[in-house]
Amino acid sequence: MLRVLPRYRLTPLSGTVLLGALLLVAGCGADLGKENFARTTIPAASGDGVPTGEITDKAVSADALRAIDTCKLIDKTALADLGTASEPRMSDPSNCRNDVKDVGGKKIDISLELGTAILQASNPQGVVAGLPQVLRPGKDGAPECALGAVTSKQLGIGITVNVTYPGGDACKTATALMEKVVKRLRDANPPKYALAKGSLVAADPCVSVDDAVIKELAPAANKVIVDLHHCTWSGSGQRLTIEYDNDGIAPSEGRGYVKADVPGVTAFQKPETGMAKCSVRWTHLPLEGDRVELVTVGFQNDHSKDPVADGSCAKAVKAAKTVVPKLPKP
Repeated sequence: MLRVLPRYRLTPLSGTVLLGALLLVAGCGADLGKENFARTTIPAASGDGVPTGEITDKAVSADALRAIDTCKLIDKTALADLGTASEPRMSDPSNCRNDVKDVGGKKIDISLELGTAILQASNPQGVVAGLPQVLRPGKDGAPECALGAVTSKQLGIGITVNVTYPGGDACKTATALMEKVVKRLRDANPPKYALAKGSLVAADPCVSVDDAVIKELAPAANKVIVDLHHCTWSGSGQRLTIEYDNDGIAPSEGRGYVKADVPGVTAFQKPETGMAKCSVRWTHLPLEGDRVELVTVGFQNDHSKDPVADGSCAKAVKAAKTVVPKLPKP
């Protein structure tokens, strides 16, 4: 069973914004719990050494990255060459942070995210670990660095390392860590989660809703990957969202939630006041205590402020009905 700490949002480092929304095309999933990947060839390089064409390294594909135990890539053992590390802290299965005290007593703050959107994935500035690189040093000499290694130009996603290192070289540290992370991912046995049967952690939300329903509800929408567990179709003021939460609280009636008619699950819907927005959610898999794996399907129409008049909940429910049959079976 996958266990994680309560969710929290990582605070972006000032001047080091790497993440952004791009038009994406999602791939199909594989049985990642049983598959290991050997090192594969890197695409042909341009004159400046940056790989051209799509990345074909299966070890860093979106499907492979979903199965990776991110925190084991920056645990005490992995960071031992930097100094004395704390216990890693997870916000979701593909996002982890840690801190290290170097031999001189200086603190290094590190965050690692797998499969996150990278704003300039199609315009890299170099190469790191054989992958196209996007690098953002701290602004005005700030002791920070954000480094992205593009793992799919088509999806616009990659691996990001953010480092804050007052008194040290943040970008040198980020680069060395990225090299080590990618090398570990290409090992014959990279660290993977031991997932419960039917877990959402290795599932792709971008293939969970019928294309015909997307075209009906948001005809001008483009697919945007937020991260490996959150997909959005957005355009012309309409937005459909599918999100898998690996550490949620079971929904129930009350606080604006009422039961929703979604066959096969006990779902609850909640319209937002002051906007045409509605969320439908249900428990997919019980975890420990009151924690559950949670599915949320949302619809929003920016051209209306009344979810009832717009039928936002009916639209979210319609999408949810196509999601349920495609979910992994517990």
